Amino acid sequence: MGRPFVELLPSRLADAGNLVAALRSAFARIAELEQVLVVIDEVEEIAPVRSEPAQPGGLHGVANELLKLIPGFRERDERLLVCATDSVRGASTS
Repeated sequence: MGRPFVELLPSRLADAGNLVAALRSAFARIAELEQVLVVIDEVEEIAPVRSEPAQPGGLHGVANELLKLIPGFRERDERLLVCATDSVRGASTS
């Protein structure tokens, strides 16, 4: 039997109004599962390029919250987190 599958889409989480609170709430629900495969699609929406300066009201707080949540998620070996993006950063066209 496979693991339960949870897909988190930042754009849908943002619909709740407070992306940090929505992310925290989603991970609290996921924490109840012994085994799970979580996919965060379009992770670039919540994890900006770290070399860019933080913008007021920007996403650095959301990325920091995700980084805080990951250790608790990883407490059980039967959990897997996959972050996906289709964004290509720093690619050279020369």
